[in-house]
Amino acid sequence: MTNIDKALQEWILKNKAETPLFGWLDARDGAIAIIPIPTEDAREFIGSGYKEVTYDFMVRASFEASATTDDLNTENMATLRQWQDWIDAQELAGNYPDFGAGYSGFELKNLSNMPSVAGVDPDSMRAVYQFPARLIYLKEI
Repeated sequence: MTNIDKALQEWILKNKAETPLFGWLDARDGAIAIIPIPTEDAREFIGSGYKEVTYDFMVRASFEASATTDDLNTENMATLRQWQDWIDAQELAGNYPDFGAGYSGFELKNLSNMPSVAGVDPDSMRAVYQFPARLIYLKEI
């Protein structure tokens, strides 16, 4: 049985300079995490031998934040936008995780047009930024 989560993490590690953790966001500046998001059940295509699976995930990042008009917060947003651009580029290139035999028909996309601020801790001057993405694939049944 394929460990989809591990395959997704290995694919990102192979293709990105950053090293995101899976399911855990560190508090250090620049930490990146991939957090799976529960979604609807897979759709089975009657008689086709396949079901369509939706795998949603959140890309989250922890950064030092600023309470001034300097560029720190906009630079943080730009870093997450680079991740969104990377996801778009992987879809255009047809570069998907290797889930092994029995998986095909991949589609990768961002689910928002920009990152959002998920939270700010004024005591530590840290902010968490995030955006959702979706991987759709066919799995043999």
